[in-house]
Amino acid sequence: MSSTRQTEQIREFMAITNATRSTAEKFLKENRWSLDYAINDLYNRRENFTNQDHGYDEQLVATYYHYASKNGTMDSEALIRYVNNLGYQLEDPVTICLAHLLHVENLTADINEDQFLSRWDSLRCNNIEQMQRYMDSMEQQLHQDPRYFQTIYSYTFELALEGDDRQLSIETAIAYWKLLFINNSYASTIPYGRLHSWFQFLHEQTEFTSISKDTWEMFLPFALKFPNDRELLAGYNVMESWPIAIDEYWEWLKLTQ
Repeated sequence: MSSTRQTEQIREFMAITNATRSTAEKFLKENRWSLDYAINDLYNRRENFTNQDHGYDEQLVATYYHYASKNGTMDSEALIRYVNNLGYQLEDPVTICLAHLLHVENLTADINEDQFLSRWDSLRCNNIEQMQRYMDSMEQQLHQDPRYFQTIYSYTFELALEGDDRQLSIETAIAYWKLLFINNSYASTIPYGRLHSWFQFLHEQTEFTSISKDTWEMFLPFALKFPNDRELLAGYNVMESWPIAIDEYWEWLKLTQ
């Protein structure tokens, strides 16, 4: 089909359905530029959801279906486009906040319509512009609210797990620690020296090959309590309930001084 004819199809689709140009192009492409099939596809998807009688704003429903694939969910490719349109990159820490907001279980899980619509509806965000402003507010919270940052930090462990794994690989854990702490710009900060020696220890030790949830959870309060080696070596108590990995780190640190 010529580009001129495709443009005509897009305009017709928009006129009939009151959809945006990008939505029109998406549905026409998915239906091989058949106007009738594309319109039916749009109405069927909308009907399948609105029949559940949630009463969501039409603009919010249209926003979801702009990104949803033909199976009705937002897959990883759709999520990348969505995050980019919100003004962020997938590797930005605030996307972890978005995943937390939408109750995403792990990085490979699709986002379904109920997750997306119910959460954004509760926040009265119906379009990209409103969602973008809320994303900006979550980004600000990461910088200003230690309790919120620690909530996101804790959630990151579950989000980053792969498949049925119950622990993170050391490399994955280090990657996320770097993401959250290396720039020291968020509400809870860890000195670079503590991070650097912790990473060095993890690479050199041979006792374990993964990071448990307990180690992940306790590393942040540990690093906040002992920001430098002098305080750590003088004040650490092995009788306290620190994870074994942190006990091992303290022993390793004593030998390297």
